[in-house]
Amino acid sequence: MLLGVAKYVTLMLFSVEVGYTVMGKGIGVLCALIKTVESVLLEGMIAQPRLLKLGTPHGRNKEDLMNYADIKNVDVTNGPGVRISLFVSGCPHHCPGCFNPETWSYDYGEPFAEQEVEKLIGMLDAPYIQGLSLLGGEPLAPKNQATVLDLVKQVKEKLPGKDIWCYTGYLYEDLLDGRVGEHSQELLSYMDVLVDGRFQEELKDIRLRFRGSSNQRIIDVPKSLMEGRVIVNPMYF
Repeated sequence: MLLGVAKYVTLMLFSVEVGYTVMGKGIGVLCALIKTVESVLLEGMIAQPRLLKLGTPHGRNKEDLMNYADIKNVDVTNGPGVRISLFVSGCPHHCPGCFNPETWSYDYGEPFAEQEVEKLIGMLDAPYIQGLSLLGGEPLAPKNQATVLDLVKQVKEKLPGKDIWCYTGYLYEDLLDGRVGEHSQELLSYMDVLVDGRFQEELKDIRLRFRGSSNQRIIDVPKSLMEGRVIVNPMYF
């Protein structure tokens, strides 16, 4: 805006200069001064561009964000119906035979910032999408819990009709007792289904639905919390 003003003043003074040069009024000196100011303003704008602040969940710094490996906008293998699946980065389990070993590193992929949250919720809003599946990596690793908690809160607030499935190498009992990170108990309250337990290659069975090995349980979380015991979903056994 200042640059535009300087240009306007320059043009006005130039007009005056043309009319009064013969009178020796010295307008040319002032006009040159304005042009110098304009040049300084332009250099300042180039040297100090405006920085845009990236939005981050809970206002956390970018370096504190969880990374993610992928977002699949059509997934029919990690839960019932057509789903949106978020593959987070970082996993402490390192199960032999893991199908996503590259996601063991917390530095793999890209930061899961507010832009990605909005993008994912927009995908979930499609009428043919049944829900969200969280995989990894390990969504419930202590380092990932704050970001995942922010996400599931927003999903349930904005799209309460969508269900949330979470795949974890931790056991439901340990999460419920608060032995895994500081947010595990609260996270369970937002989950509809928890597929728990580490993948065990010796128990792998391709006939299993929505799980990799037979030791893993598909738990109905709301019923389990209500009854105070693990309730597995009989539809998938």
